[in-house]
Amino acid sequence: MSDEIEFRPEELAEFIGKVFDEKIKQVWSNAKAEPEASEEINKMVAWKETIQKAITLGSLNLPAALYADVMQAVYKYGVIRANAIKVETNRSAKVPVMSEIAAYEVSETGSITEASNPISFKDFSLAKIASLVVLTPELIEAWDISDYIVRTMGLAIAKMEDKKGISNIASDTGTTAVTVSGLSALTYENLVSMMSAVDVVFQSNAMWVLGQSAYGQIYKLKDSAERPLVDFQGGMNTLLGKKFIVVPDGIFPTNNYALYGSFDAVICAYENTLRIETFTSGVVGSLNLITNDAFAIRAVEKFNAMPVFSSGFAVLKKS
Repeated sequence: MSDEIEFRPEELAEFIGKVFDEKIKQVWSNAKAEPEASEEINKMVAWKETIQKAITLGSLNLPAALYADVMQAVYKYGVIRANAIKVETNRSAKVPVMSEIAAYEVSETGSITEASNPISFKDFSLAKIASLVVLTPELIEAWDISDYIVRTMGLAIAKMEDKKGISNIASDTGTTAVTVSGLSALTYENLVSMMSAVDVVFQSNAMWVLGQSAYGQIYKLKDSAERPLVDFQGGMNTLLGKKFIVVPDGIFPTNNYALYGSFDAVICAYENTLRIETFTSGVVGSLNLITNDAFAIRAVEKFNAMPVFSSGFAVLKKS
């Protein structure tokens, strides 16, 4: 005789509701009526209603607060989102690409022309970026489900945004390439060449984006006075006096190792919506959500990033 208990959808929804109610009572009891308990309880109530409806209806949108939390995680983990010029849009477009914008003096009645600022246009299409997470009822009962989703989905989306944007920067015709035969051949002079290739107007906010392998090699290098190039003092990690960020090697295109430049030269365009939905039926990979007692959450967005000013970046790559 089997010890398994089978619930109809309505009964399972009721059971989960009771489990949530017990947890909410515990939070109130432990918090001793302190105000900070309210936010946690509100999230629990939202999740209770979400899971109950998902079981009885099969699919629905998640609590509104989750959208903002996931996007906040994208900004937290993403290099492009945190630093590039951000533009909200819902369509692809052509954007102007230009050299340094010049201002010049004219007489009171003189003609103002654009001759000093030749402008070209490039297609700026939005790419679809999606993430899919499979969850179980056991994870729901652990009560860290919101943090789990926010971290995993936010990090996944941020990594793909960075991969898209860094690939566009590294391959752009306005990006100066400094080449080495391999990371083992990297020298102090190569890094100086990268810095000097970036236009002076972008130097004030310029920074390094280093692949993990490149960082490991650079950490061993010293300047002509035998001083390490990497400095961890002063509350900020710097390389040759400029802030650096280390990212997984896979963020860079094949045989690209590092970037130096300013994200003031980059536009990050995205839709003003992040679509997040939950599903209780269907197959994810080889996992059947129904027979494996699981459900999936999917996030989809539109995004792209590319440089729109020349001489804003230099890239280190294999020759």
